[in-house]
Amino acid sequence: MKTLLSNSANRQVLIIEQLKYSDDWVSVKSIVESIDATPKTIIRDCEDIEDRWGHIVSIQRDGSSALHLSEKKGHSVAEIFSEMIQESVAFQLLEQIIFYPGKSRSQLQKELFISSANLYRQIIKMNEILAAFGVYIDRTNVCLSGKNEVQIRIFLALYFSEAYDYNSWPFPTIDRGQVEQLVEKMTSIYPQELSLPFLVGATILRQRQGFVVSEEQMKKKDHHLDVYHFFLLNLQELLPELVEKELYLDFASTILWRDFSWDNREEERRIDRLCTASIQLIAEVLALKNSAENLQKCIYVLKSFYCLHKTYPYKNYLIYNRCWSASKTIRNRFAVFNKVLEKNLKDLEKATNIPWYSAYFVSILFELFIAWENLPQQLYALRQPVSVEVASNRGVDHAHLLRYCVERSLNDKVLVNINPTLIKCDPSEGQQINFDLCVTNFLAKSVPKEKLFIVEDIPSAKNLTSLQELIEKHRMEMVIEQLAYLES
Repeated sequence: MKTLLSNSANRQVLIIEQLKYSDDWVSVKSIVESIDATPKTIIRDCEDIEDRWGHIVSIQRDGSSALHLSEKKGHSVAEIFSEMIQESVAFQLLEQIIFYPGKSRSQLQKELFISSANLYRQIIKMNEILAAFGVYIDRTNVCLSGKNEVQIRIFLALYFSEAYDYNSWPFPTIDRGQVEQLVEKMTSIYPQELSLPFLVGATILRQRQGFVVSEEQMKKKDHHLDVYHFFLLNLQELLPELVEKELYLDFASTILWRDFSWDNREEERRIDRLCTASIQLIAEVLALKNSAENLQKCIYVLKSFYCLHKTYPYKNYLIYNRCWSASKTIRNRFAVFNKVLEKNLKDLEKATNIPWYSAYFVSILFELFIAWENLPQQLYALRQPVSVEVASNRGVDHAHLLRYCVERSLNDKVLVNINPTLIKCDPSEGQQINFDLCVTNFLAKSVPKEKLFIVEDIPSAKNLTSLQELIEKHRMEMVIEQLAYLES
């Protein structure tokens, strides 16, 4: 979808992504190589980003060689991407077709200030890209179409949730208050889904335009009707203001697409057993606790992605993958969970031929991390203290000061010992290195470089922050090294 933006906007998206997904400074050279643009163009694009969206992000420059992006408090780069989508002529054309199916080409040309040839080229280009989402623009009837009406509605929910985020409402003829009331009631019964308001809005919009789910797609099997009747039992009083009575089943088959994706009850039971075994294996490997109620939440996460693969086996974001950004933090700070889940899903994919890992790993990691009860606390509890030796070339009193600073900063995450023998210039023959890390105020030649951490005579805040990060990384790696499961 990025390629539907203007050339400059497309470049700026790629620049923001590279800077956003890196915790360190990113060299201009590496950006130039990946984007195929000159350094001057990259710098100019960064200046344009700051000029337009300086209230959202800040891009620092280290001379002309490296860049670093940070988001301003209360803001996200998703806001920038949302504005880019709404400003793009291609996306404006897409919205005209979404909201006003059947509008004549001459009207579209007039409203978007484009020529007939340009309109034709835009639609051809858009259809090439929309194929990855399971939809296309019907050039005869000038409307959004596809093989499956439910898939079209899911695409629209993805589109609107990214183009408008959650602060705007793109459906002027649909009462947002009534939709939110319905969604609030639904989330008290069904698991919460952030894009649900947009899926409700898209479904109502398509129904009012005359597009309905086919009889074959609704299936109407006994287990689907059970789901539908339960839906009506709980939500029927909220539907009349939004949905025509004869379209209640059509509405439910979209909003509850997971439940309607099962071919029969045995299929659901089989996948339930598979997902239960998978979650229980992760819990066993990492000694994680999970209440019976929370276990069902985690199982639901895995089952949902199986249902997604059956119902909508296409790309599930337009430009900005929010799960990727969030999961990067999980991968860095909780690498042990990342690695165990990665192996688990790879094994599951190999056994079932369903793309649990190749298509959905990032999303499952993010969703499962949220769903699993007290997961961060449990993962932190797996980490053992790191043995730290402290030495100083300014005497024993100074060594005690360094020890205090380390213990004060890291508390029970370290076991600290003062070791005056480390100030020797030459390592002793056969000297045993039986500690994890050494903190000194000098270059201790008797300590292997990978175990040495040098601080200022009075450790600075930067020293201590870097030490904390190193200790946490080491504690995490110790847990990973002890897991035989990862070697199997």
